[in-house]
Amino acid sequence: MVTNVSFLLWRQVRSWTTGDPLTGVPRIMLWAWEHPEDLSFVDCTKAGVAFLAETILLDGGRMRVQPRLRPLEVPKSCVVMPVVRLEAGPRVPEAKLVPVIASRIQQLVANPRIPAVQIDFDALVSQRAFYRRLIELVRRRLPARVKLSITALAS
Repeated sequence: MVTNVSFLLWRQVRSWTTGDPLTGVPRIMLWAWEHPEDLSFVDCTKAGVAFLAETILLDGGRMRVQPRLRPLEVPKSCVVMPVVRLEAGPRVPEAKLVPVIASRIQQLVANPRIPAVQIDFDALVSQRAFYRRLIELVRRRLPARVKLSITALAS
C-alpha cells in the first residue's frame, strides 16, 4: 500500500535548549494525518508516529468532535503520539469549552505507553487567550509522564 505520510524531522536543531523537553519521544516522527496509513514498515528504533486522533471543530460555544475514521497500521513497538486538531472559525471559542477539550485530551493519553500528546491549533490573535488557557489546563491535568507538544502560528 502506498502511504501519504509526511516525514516530520523533529527537534533536530536544539542547540539553544538544555535537556530534551520531549524525553521518550523519538527525534524523528512520521506524521499520519487523515488518510489510511500502513506504517507497518517503520523501524521503531529510529522513528515514531504522530497521528491525527481527532479533530475538534469549534464555533463560539459549540464544539463537534470528528474522531479519526481512517485505518492506521503501526508496529506495536513504536512510540505513538496522538494529535488533536482544533479548528475554529473567526469567532473566539467560549471559555466553557476549555475543560471539556482538556478532558478529551486526557482520555487520549490514558494508555501508559503514550509518552506525549500534541495540540494542533492555528489560533488567530483573538483566539490565543483561549488557546493559552487550554494549554495550561491540559498541562495541569496530564500525568507527569506525558509530554505536551503544541503548534502555534507566528503571525
